[in-house]
Amino acid sequence: MTSVPAAPSPPPPPPPRRRGVRWEQLGYGIQIPAGLTGRDRLMAELRAYGHLLPQSGVWSGLTALRVHDLWLPDLPAGLPHFIAMGQVRGEVKPVRSALRVTRHPTLPSRVEADEIMVQPVAEALRSAAVALDLLDLVVATDSALHSGRCTVPDLRTVAAVRRRGGSLLRTALALADARAESPWETMLRLLHVVCGIDVVPQHVVVDAAGRFAGRADLWVRGTRLLQEYDGARHREAAEHRRDLERERRIADAGGVRRGYTARTVIDHPYEILRPAAEALGLAVVPSAAPWLTLLAGSLRVPSGRRRFLDRVRLENWC
Repeated sequence: MTSVPAAPSPPPPPPPRRRGVRWEQLGYGIQIPAGLTGRDRLMAELRAYGHLLPQSGVWSGLTALRVHDLWLPDLPAGLPHFIAMGQVRGEVKPVRSALRVTRHPTLPSRVEADEIMVQPVAEALRSAAVALDLLDLVVATDSALHSGRCTVPDLRTVAAVRRRGGSLLRTALALADARAESPWETMLRLLHVVCGIDVVPQHVVVDAAGRFAGRADLWVRGTRLLQEYDGARHREAAEHRRDLERERRIADAGGVRRGYTARTVIDHPYEILRPAAEALGLAVVPSAAPWLTLLAGSLRVPSGRRRFLDRVRLENWC
């Protein structure tokens, strides 16, 4: 579904101070209840700054993606909030160190999420592409497609517009896959793809009688090898038992399952590529260099965090 620009509504008044509540000062005239974290803090900050938005303004880019609750890496503390506004006569661009504001030649499209006006997901992805590198943008795009918050045609339409971020979004869309069920599944898939190994996400495994045995994160096409992300999380006894039963069914059906943690994906990609190469009968294990190049721009590694901070300091946002 493609959203169309709507007539701007008046900005909300600043939230009233409630007696008996401890407050944290964010800036002149901007306070939020003290002690908030995570999404509660994000939404409180946006509501507190909301009275500064011009009538044509909407929360955009990374801020909108956070409101839409897409898969994003951990973002640096103190990240500014991003606003898009139209070029409307008489509207004043808010100037605050915590805000990054850009003017658009037309009124920005808007949708409501948790009573806050934000860019639609597809446009927010294009705006966020100014700050994010390719790997993190593909993960966020997979999240948007998997959750149904936007469609491939939506993204193609937005990416075709000649604006900053459009080119990177087109590249991300070519690598995206709506079948991913977690950010680390996307990263594991991209590790194989950029290194030249053909994989099928969410592959259904059946036994010799055609009975369902399980569904694997990735199947290395043409082999029996199933590559999966194993989250480093505590599992309750019942869940652990179900996982073991699933692994036995897959093994009985002839599947060869290998599981990897986030640390292996980041630090030891060769350990993932080697069994795939062996299963394919390759004489040489593919180089991990393409993956390491892609990974270097991600917020999940120090080099990517440094690049990101350089980008968000820019004033010329799209």
